[in-house]
Amino acid sequence: MLYLFCHTTHPWVKFGFTRHGPWIRAQDGFWTTNHPAELCGHLEPEALQLVGLWEGDFAVEKLMQSLFPQRTGEWWPLQLQGQIVSMLNLMAEPLPLPARPVLQVKSTEKLPCCGGQEHRCLDCGKTFPRSIKLWQHIEDVHRCKRSRCACGEDVVPRNLGRHQETKKCKRARGLC
Repeated sequence: MLYLFCHTTHPWVKFGFTRHGPWIRAQDGFWTTNHPAELCGHLEPEALQLVGLWEGDFAVEKLMQSLFPQRTGEWWPLQLQGQIVSMLNLMAEPLPLPARPVLQVKSTEKLPCCGGQEHRCLDCGKTFPRSIKLWQHIEDVHRCKRSRCACGEDVVPRNLGRHQETKKCKRARGLC
């Protein structure tokens, strides 16, 4: 499904796709991705208001991003909210907004721009803004054996499902 959040104290909206629901996505800390500088230190889930929800997938998200080029991560100026909502209403079926649950934030880790630290891989020196990304990198690159997809490409096992959804993989397997 596609979601549109509005920041409650700053003039920005966040648009994206989630498989698990908008509030679960917010609880998992998606708001700590690349963001406008004025939102540094103001990215707690309580600062978000769910504005809209639509039936849709990753392809619709990418199409919307081509119509409304990203400004900073998945954040757009508030003045584009009406245009984004209008276009989404034309392209996807609106869904009822779920009630706002009590959120239990899983990560309070801050990005370097918000006063957090960078995390460096001791094996290759690559840096990451979040520790979870460092651990995923270590597992994927330095510890994990890759799986061979039916299309012939070597893929990290936890990314195999996402890889098989790509056009390149489907073409190679003769599915599209």
